[in-house]
Parts: sequence; structure tokens; C-alpha cells
Amino acid sequence: MAHWFHRNPFKATAPVTFDLRKYTSDGPSQKICSELRDARYAMLNAVTDPTLDVVVMESTVTNYLSLLQGMLVAVDETEGESKLRYAVKFKWTNSMLGNSVTEQQDSVYEQCCMLINIGLWYTKHAAAVAAKDDISIDEAKDVHKCLRKAAGVFQLVKEEKGKLLQSQEESGGDLDPRIIAAYMEQSVAEAQEDSG
Repeated sequence: MAHWFHRNPFKATAPVTFDLRKYTSDGPSQKICSELRDARYAMLNAVTDPTLDVVVMESTVTNYLSLLQGMLVAVDETEGESKLRYAVKFKWTNSMLGNSVTEQQDSVYEQCCMLINIGLWYTKHAAAVAAKDDISIDEAKDVHKCLRKAAGVFQLVKEEKGKLLQSQEESGGDLDPRIIAAYMEQSVAEAQEDSG
């Protein structure tokens, strides 16, 4: 198979403690914050391994994003925005702008940045599978499926999640709608080339 997959590095991030004692100090809340911190750490470790099994990766993603959802959506009957959305500051680099750090105190920003890394992981996983000398039909299907999933993740960020951000990303950054569109189109094109 041809080797034309996405080659941008993953986004780097600073550690986050999820210390929310200012907002809550009861035992169950602190336990959830600890689980959130551990799930983020596991997610960041998993995303750096493009050879990881897709099922394992998706389980790790689901675990972290489901816990993060508590910082995005209120859990009471209003189902509005969580009071914790702006409680934690997140710092991330951009995959194309070098090591300059962008920070926002917004859990939607964290969600978008993590989703970008997940999309990048799918492209790198596809590249790792396609790099084998002789791949089976099932592996070729896996490559195609991963590229389509990457496109879907980028589309989700561009069309839904990114629009929820309070402050917009700098031009040329990973959350710039033009950059996300390019990632999405590249993934779709590579999936189509793979199946063609």
C-alpha cells in the first residue's frame, strides 16, 4: 500500500490535576476528579502508540470523554452548561505551529484538543497497519475504517464542538476551521484512495 498518511505530530499538553476543592470537597467528588486525572493520563499514553488495538484505544477514549462530560454538561434537570466548564485551565500545543503553547480555561477546549489527537491517532494507526509488507484484506479494511473515523472526528470538531469555544484559536492552529477541514479532507481522500 502507498504511504501517504498524515504525518503531523500529536498535540502536546501540560499535566492537569483536576483539583476542584474550590468547588467541592466531598469524598465522591474528589474520587471522580482522581478518576478524571487518571483517565486523562491513560488517554495521553494510549494516543502515543499507533500500534495499539482500536478496541483498546476506543475504550480508553470513551472512559476519558465520558468523565470529562461532567465538566461540560450540568447533571441536574436543566441539562445546561456545567458550572465546572471554566474551572480548569488546559494548555496544549498545536500540531503545526511548533512548540508554542495555547491555553484556555474551558473544558470544551480540552475536549476539542483531545479529539484532534484522537483523529491524528486514527491516521497514524492506519499508517502503521498499511506499512506492513503484505497486509490482509481485513487489515486493509481496518486502514479504510480508521481513515473514515479520523475524518468523522475532525468533522465533529469542526462542525459541532469547535463552535462551542468562547475564544477562537489562532490562525493556522489546530482548531482553525480551515486546518480541521484540511485534516478531514485529507483523511477522506486517503480512505478513498485506499479503497480505489
